[in-house]
Amino acid sequence: MANNFDLAALALKSECPNNEILYDDKGLPSVMVRIPKMTYAQLGLGASTATFPAFIVNGSEVDEIYISKFQNVVNNGRAYSLPGVTQTSNVNFDTAKGYCEAKGAGWHLMTALEWGALIAWCENNGFIPKGNNAWGKDNSETAYKAIPADYENGNIRRVKTGTGPLTWLHDQTPSGIADLAGNVWEWTGGIRSVYGELQILVNNNAADGDNPQSAASTEWKAIKASDGTLITPDGSGTTSGSIKMDWVSSKLTYAASARDRKSGSAGMPRPIS
Repeated sequence: MANNFDLAALALKSECPNNEILYDDKGLPSVMVRIPKMTYAQLGLGASTATFPAFIVNGSEVDEIYISKFQNVVNNGRAYSLPGVTQTSNVNFDTAKGYCEAKGAGWHLMTALEWGALIAWCENNGFIPKGNNAWGKDNSETAYKAIPADYENGNIRRVKTGTGPLTWLHDQTPSGIADLAGNVWEWTGGIRSVYGELQILVNNNAADGDNPQSAASTEWKAIKASDGTLITPDGSGTTSGSIKMDWVSSKLTYAASARDRKSGSAGMPRPIS
């Protein structure tokens, strides 16, 4: 089996140089995309040459992060990035996080910062990936539908992983990450709202499963609205001067106080990565 995996990895590399087959602690594969370390400037987020925080974990910079190429399917309690399968969906945040971390050291639920780095890269390069948002196709495309995974009232609901056109890949090449847009709701770690108050983990610490994201975790920090520094939340969503999310005139707004306070939860809606 190992020889078969080695041949598959070689074939993948020949077509997609930044793709790799990585193995969990049971020796089972996932297709992953290598994203090298980037600065704010390289992501089009100002002129700063400081490393973007998605590449800082527990105070140390990492040279790269690996993102699942495909929305994950769960087998035997573990999440895997595989092409042409029906992805797992309809799981809560804690379950999704557990499926990823069950694979061994280093594996984790995709974080909001990792997701943000990808979207910033796409925007800086002049496009946003498309996806299944209109019964098996993107609503801006008419000629292509991906391979159906299931149906609802006779219409394609979900599509199989990675079966869309190149416009559905984050860099519009075969090397890209598939299905970042549409298809199913997805969880990301390292961010939550508490009665409307926005809270995060420091940098990309959410990529380390040893940093808890439970409701009572002390790793959660609020964000000071005046200067963006991280502050200890009061636990009630009413931390003085912190950024709050509010729903005003039918749109999401941010302010240092919130009028419409709602109970929140850990994680914000990739499925599992």
